[in-house]
Amino acid sequence: MPLKRKRKAQTLADGVADLYRERSDRKTPFGAAIAPKSADDMDFIARLHFSRESKRERDIEFADKVGFTLSQKIKCHRIPGIGSGCRAVIDGALYKVAYADDDGPFVYLFLDGGSPLGEVSGDGADS
Repeated sequence: MPLKRKRKAQTLADGVADLYRERSDRKTPFGAAIAPKSADDMDFIARLHFSRESKRERDIEFADKVGFTLSQKIKCHRIPGIGSGCRAVIDGALYKVAYADDDGPFVYLFLDGGSPLGEVSGDGADS
């Protein structure tokens, strides 16, 4: 009887991402959202290990079609509350999660942006 091979465990060893959700109380007097300038301006969701994934041609085309620039694509464990609209801080840079592609126990996050946290330029309402 042949031996069964063990499935190789997935390693997510490229880094750590802190995931946040923008706070709904941060608005200008006329209702526009204020871009976050620090982690204190957002609600913490989770800290997850991730692996950097290659950006395929069809991923880049999808991003162009939907209307964002694909800065990075990462793979991390799927947990509730993580999806498009969240923010990710990786190595001191702030990204917007523009799209989340669910894949069983994992999720692929398509990240847009990458400006250093504290130098975020938003919708013009951060002065």
